[in-house]
Amino acid sequence: MVPIDFSGISDRVISDARLLAGALNAKMWLLYVAEPEPDFVGFKAGPKAVRNQVARVYREEHKKIQSHATSLRETGIDTEALLVQGGIVDCIVEQAIRLEVSVIVMGSHGHTALERVVLGSVTEGVLKHAPCAVHIVPSHIADAG
Repeated sequence: MVPIDFSGISDRVISDARLLAGALNAKMWLLYVAEPEPDFVGFKAGPKAVRNQVARVYREEHKKIQSHATSLRETGIDTEALLVQGGIVDCIVEQAIRLEVSVIVMGSHGHTALERVVLGSVTEGVLKHAPCAVHIVPSHIADAG
C-alpha cells in the first residue's frame, strides 16, 4: 500500500513502490487520505458554498490518484486507487489492516523536531501502529532524485 499526499515526495514514493511491486509481482494500493469535512456550528454539512468547494477538491484529488493508478497499470502493475476521508494515521493503518497488505511504502517529509512536537508525525504514527512492514522514502532522497 502506498499512501501519498501529492507533495514533491509522492513521485519518488510511487517509483520505489512500483519497483517493489514489480519485483514481487504484487498488487499496489494507492491511498490518499482526504481531510475530514470541517465542522460548522449549527450546520452539520456546512454552508452550500463550502460543501461545493469541498466536493470540488475531492473530485480533483480523486482524478489525481486515479491518474497515478492508470499510469502504473500501463506499466504492468496491478494497481487500485483509494480515496478515504479521516485522520491520516488512523486511515492508513485501518486500510492496511482491511486490505491485508504486507508492506506500506510511504514518504517522510523530514520535519524538524519542533514541527514533530507541534504537528505530530504521520510517519512515526504509522510506524508505531502498522500491522506490517513499513518502507520509508526520506525526503532528502526524493529531493536528490
